[in-house]
Amino acid sequence: RQAEELREKLELPLDTLAKLHRLMEDEALYTALSQVQEDIAKRMQRFAGKSEITDPQERRDLKALQDEQQELGEALHRLLQEIRDHAGQLPADDERFKKVIESANKFATQAHELGIEDEVKKCETAMQGNKGEASARHAHRELVPHARAVRVEGQSRGQGAAGNRHWKGAGRSEPG
Repeated sequence: RQAEELREKLELPLDTLAKLHRLMEDEALYTALSQVQEDIAKRMQRFAGKSEITDPQERRDLKALQDEQQELGEALHRLLQEIRDHAGQLPADDERFKKVIESANKFATQAHELGIEDEVKKCETAMQGNKGEASARHAHRELVPHARAVRVEGQSRGQGAAGNRHWKGAGRSEPG
């Protein structure tokens, strides 16, 4: 009977920790996506200074980058929703998780307010039109700084991998 009671007490915390872990995975995925964006932007630089891409090989290369950019945009959109969803699964009435929930929601809101998803679409549109300069500009001068801004701001607020002070202690509970 005592073992069963202990197991029941641990089930909720383990379930809650699993939910917290999903949110931390989201955080790591955002960092990875922003790094992929930086990589795409670097590869796009070869098209800077070219208003129109006419070479068949360069068009294929630009199309491949466009496909990557589109996949990245879709992943980012899903991720921002998952961050909100995963934060919503944590117990809102538990003081240990209030800051985590608030931080995760602020993070997703900030990414949305900075217009990252809109910049992804602008970059895709420029790529579809074989516009080298515009594609490179949106990829490098718009998207990368936006992604970095969310990452840095999130870390300074305790939301990023280097500064998740709210997230680190949230799952700890005193034996009772």
